[in-house]
Amino acid sequence: MMQIEFEGAELLKRQLGQLTTETRNELRKAVAACAFKLEGNAKASIQRGGRTGRVYDRWFYTDAQGRLRLGGARSRAHQASAPGEPPKADRGGLAQNISTAFEDGGMAATVGSRAAAFYGRLLELGTSKIAPRPWLLPAFMRLQGFISDRLAQAADTAIGKVGR
Repeated sequence: MMQIEFEGAELLKRQLGQLTTETRNELRKAVAACAFKLEGNAKASIQRGGRTGRVYDRWFYTDAQGRLRLGGARSRAHQASAPGEPPKADRGGLAQNISTAFEDGGMAATVGSRAAAFYGRLLELGTSKIAPRPWLLPAFMRLQGFISDRLAQAADTAIGKVGR
């Protein structure tokens, strides 16, 4: 699974260990809201929107020797993504395998593609033969303001509850 890590996360984890249960619950809700919004945004970038890449009217497959082979005709044409665009869903495997996992009692979350969609990482970062088709980092960048605001709001609410 791909991850986005934040500098200072270990220090933050130690400091969070000193919080009250009520404060932790407020922050857990914010982490979950941010993670699920990121997951949804990443899926939407794959499932929606036009693409400008090549149009395929036939299937391709990999033979036993690992060579790409031309298959039969498709029931409908598929327009792939161009380099730099999010990948375009064909059968929906990548979008179906994007998930959120919680750690540290819900105080941290990881959003990414499960092992069943190992190619999510290959598409995000590119390979020696395929230019990147990023889908996770652009979703995170679009939500950066939301994530900052939501976590700050949760921290303010938590601090307010502690101060009472």
